Amino acid sequence: MLDSDYFLRKLEISDTVKNFKVGSQSFLPLKTFLQKQAKQFQQSSIAQTYVAVTGDKTIIGFVTLTCSEIDLQNGYDLTDCSYANNYEFLPSVKIARLAVDNRYRSGGIGSTLISYSIALMRDKIAEDNMTGLLSLNKTSVYFVLKYV
Repeated sequence: MLDSDYFLRKLEISDTVKNFKVGSQSFLPLKTFLQKQAKQFQQSSIAQTYVAVTGDKTIIGFVTLTCSEIDLQNGYDLTDCSYANNYEFLPSVKIARLAVDNRYRSGGIGSTLISYSIALMRDKIAEDNMTGLLSLNKTSVYFVLKYV
């Protein structure tokens, strides 16, 4: 349970990620990503990870965003924007990974990370790159449906 306030920011090289707990073994790949790949992906501009951090710099949740695309020719139709359907693919921002430390779940952190991702995409990324679409992978959808 969350005893203190937290804030959101980009993952930093100096962040300690060893103590992040996911609980279930099925979420272990998320912990492994945070501990072994997130900083490398960030430095290589493959993906950007944003963290929920307490005042003592404890990471209690994270979301990783990456560039993606939505296939409009194979099953996804944008009914509210017929002009967009002239294209085969549209650029999007993908929530590639999303996790909350199991000791801090049910406190709204996952919802806050998703809201932050949407705001970031709308206010920063869409402004520069002309994308207004957010996509999720299967792991993120499962997490959202179960824990948010």
